[in-house]
Amino acid sequence: MRFVSGMDSIFIDIELSTPITQTPPTVAIVITNESGVQVCSFSTQIDQQPLSLGQTHTRLTLPQIPLLKGLYEVDAFLLCEQGIHVYEHVRHAAHFKIIQHHLEVGVVHIPRQWQHIEEN
Repeated sequence: MRFVSGMDSIFIDIELSTPITQTPPTVAIVITNESGVQVCSFSTQIDQQPLSLGQTHTRLTLPQIPLLKGLYEVDAFLLCEQGIHVYEHVRHAAHFKIIQHHLEVGVVHIPRQWQHIEEN
């Protein structure tokens, strides 16, 4: 998969089934760059988006992905309701490449503002 930095959105779909008698689990996603550095992470617990029990289909949307050029991997986790204990971990659930049409360097584009201040 290939995406353009700052333009394309990334959708990560997760389907799971949990026992009705259990408390709702947490889904977490970790994105790692080609050097093995964990660049960012997301979870339903941190974002206060509790899952339903039973059959569940949830989607994480990363609009206009701010990552800069490089190769990235997605790891997916099923965790306890507090996001601490790992029930299941899928390593390398997906791979993707980010390309960009500008010369910015680093890992992520950070929104910013420039102001030119005139001195008296």
